[in-house]
Amino acid sequence: MKQITGLLADKPRVNRVFTLLCFAAPPAAGSVVSFLFNGGGLACFANVLTGRVALSKLRDVRIISLLFLGYVACCLLAALMNGSAFRKPTELLSLATFAFFPFSYAYWSISVKKDVISSIVWGSAIACVSGLAVAVAQAVMHPGIRVEGGAGNALVFATVTVIAISVVLAGIMLGGNSRRPILGGFAFCGVLALVLSQSRSPLLMLAVNALMLMIVFGGARWLRRLWLPVTAVVLLLAAMLASGVDLPFISPRFHEVITNWKQVRDQGNYDSSAGLRLAIWEIGFEMWKEAPWFGHGRQFAAEEMGRRLVEIYGIDRSFTHFHNFLLQALVQNGVLGLLSLLALLGFGGWLAFKTLKTSQDDERRFGAALMLIVLVTYIGAGITNIMFGHDILDAVFMICMVPGVYLAVGRSMAVP
Repeated sequence: MKQITGLLADKPRVNRVFTLLCFAAPPAAGSVVSFLFNGGGLACFANVLTGRVALSKLRDVRIISLLFLGYVACCLLAALMNGSAFRKPTELLSLATFAFFPFSYAYWSISVKKDVISSIVWGSAIACVSGLAVAVAQAVMHPGIRVEGGAGNALVFATVTVIAISVVLAGIMLGGNSRRPILGGFAFCGVLALVLSQSRSPLLMLAVNALMLMIVFGGARWLRRLWLPVTAVVLLLAAMLASGVDLPFISPRFHEVITNWKQVRDQGNYDSSAGLRLAIWEIGFEMWKEAPWFGHGRQFAAEEMGRRLVEIYGIDRSFTHFHNFLLQALVQNGVLGLLSLLALLGFGGWLAFKTLKTSQDDERRFGAALMLIVLVTYIGAGITNIMFGHDILDAVFMICMVPGVYLAVGRSMAVP
């Protein structure tokens, strides 16, 4: 018992293990990451209340903390104004994930930065391998169906896998030569898992992240080193596509988009992947105009979307989100919710870019890169899918932003 108590008292060690688990869990273990982060958030909140850990006094950290809390407050106000807080108050519990930012930051910052980076990179490497293992098992047991990993949703699985691959790539570009081949193998496992998910926008976001990371970590050096193999791969893919050769799991999904749009244009048939998105966007825009300032609330918006899909388009399908993060924020929380969300994302992006512009320190640049990875991935994939409102995605956003801000602009805080 004394040994366990001693281990728990070693806060830096607890942080290292906690960070490793948080980054390793999402693709294969799914909602476990939500329990980890939110449970940890409660513990951090308790430590701050009892004075064991102090909140950060750094200006940038305080600003982004206020923006997270401001986003939560705006969503709560919108819920009170549109009545969803009274119809189904439990839907507001998910906002606690974002409210934990200042408390989680306070505890996470009691660590050596290089140890945090190591846990993040190797946790992500584990995520790539475990994600592939689950994906292969699902593909074998359920052939012809898109793999969903531990998330139970192909798009969520693909999104968190892109995060894991991108973080491993950042570790490759930051770390020593001896570890690069090993990490490269882990990243390749993640790419295979992503391909098995057959998700389109996450694949594009992975390419964007890879280019961004080459620029962040010595762009000219990496571009000189990789331009030949990258060019060869691009030319090979272009030649295969031009000759009509299909890439397994990938080509059919992109061909499907063209077919879907033709069905909408020529037949008025919205019962397809792209057609449903168009129908949902049209419904969402009309719903936003009905309650522009405070929205309709999450549960009512989802139910009303399903009702209108049947009534207007004759499609009996139900969704929890509007496949566009901007529209979802508008419909659920109105203009107030959208503005608070954009302020949070905008300041996070500005903070990352400022760090990259003013610092050559590898630890700070890794933190900025981690922030950009999650921001670029969520915004890019969120244009046609979901950003917030899913427990796994909410938690993964926070486990990237909290240590990302600490590494980029923070400093270790003394423990009383």
